[in-house]
Amino acid sequence: MTDASSTGTKEFPKSTITSLGVIFLVAILDTCAWWAWDLAVISIQIALALHLLCASSFLLLRAWYKKIEENNAFPEIAFLFVLTLGPVGALGMAVTLSLYAHYRKKSTPFDIWYKKLVPQHSTTEQERSMERFLSLSKDNDFQNMPPTPFADVLSSGNQSEKRSMLTLMLRNYHSSFAPIFLQALNDSDSAIRVYAASMVSRIADNFNAENIELEKRKLDKPSDLKNLYQLAKHYDERATAGLSDEESLRQFRKKAQYLYVQLYKMQPSNIRVRWLLGRLLLRYGKHIAAANVFEGVLKLLDSKNEIADPFQLVWYWQCLYEQSRYAKLRQQIQKYRHQIPEDSILQLTVIENIDVWISPDSAAVTP
Repeated sequence: MTDASSTGTKEFPKSTITSLGVIFLVAILDTCAWWAWDLAVISIQIALALHLLCASSFLLLRAWYKKIEENNAFPEIAFLFVLTLGPVGALGMAVTLSLYAHYRKKSTPFDIWYKKLVPQHSTTEQERSMERFLSLSKDNDFQNMPPTPFADVLSSGNQSEKRSMLTLMLRNYHSSFAPIFLQALNDSDSAIRVYAASMVSRIADNFNAENIELEKRKLDKPSDLKNLYQLAKHYDERATAGLSDEESLRQFRKKAQYLYVQLYKMQPSNIRVRWLLGRLLLRYGKHIAAANVFEGVLKLLDSKNEIADPFQLVWYWQCLYEQSRYAKLRQQIQKYRHQIPEDSILQLTVIENIDVWISPDSAAVTP
């Protein structure tokens, strides 16, 4: 950026100076043509021809602009003004360009104005951390990424940072963010508590609006698998978020389970649906049923020589641990541990739990 730009002043474009010169010249020539006709020096035909010639000069100016690769609309506007209004139109354009020249000197460049209005880069370590988290989480659909950066901001940030964080979370909302909103509802700052409450209300409103739309589609097309899947995930995420009363959460879980089972019956080979059904059962303490679902999926994957997602393997291992099936747990970890890459985005605590589970003393350790 030049020094002129940084101080708010700019040089006047040479092309616009040329436009002003042409406009003044046309105004003078067109005025003379009509004055000569008024004095009966020339005929009306000659006056009109001269008028058209003056107006056409702006088309030549436009051709010159294209040659120098400048996008400027003044020639076209001036052509129309002069063609319809004559010298008055030329003078009007001259005034317009003069005002443009005057105010442009003190105007703020668009790129600077836009960056001030919508900041493009995070300015604090907390904001940069949040942006990195969002970037990484989006690649994994926010399913398994703990929102640690948000929790850090909520515990140590100032009011402005907390408000920015809550706004950012609402704009990129996922059910995994719910614990942070619940934590914000109990913040020591009353302004943050009120702001968090409004955010939670917005989340509920968005959920209800989406719920109405998905249920309407279900009524219109009961066998639409894509809509059934979206509706099941919709209830699943709402139940996981915990931003409602217990009875509502219980109903969300029941509806999600019913839809996952329905999808499973309609598409027995849909591995994704079976994993989600197992995860739902695991979350709500139905460990035996969840383990049965996971085992069926792993058998199907083995028959296809496919690899399960690291997070999905951990869900199954957690089922085995909760059932105290330690021998089976160690056997499964030994069989599938190599499928979890060294640079896995699994939480460190999860990886440590895996190491504990595979140890001979796993029965005595709680993850």
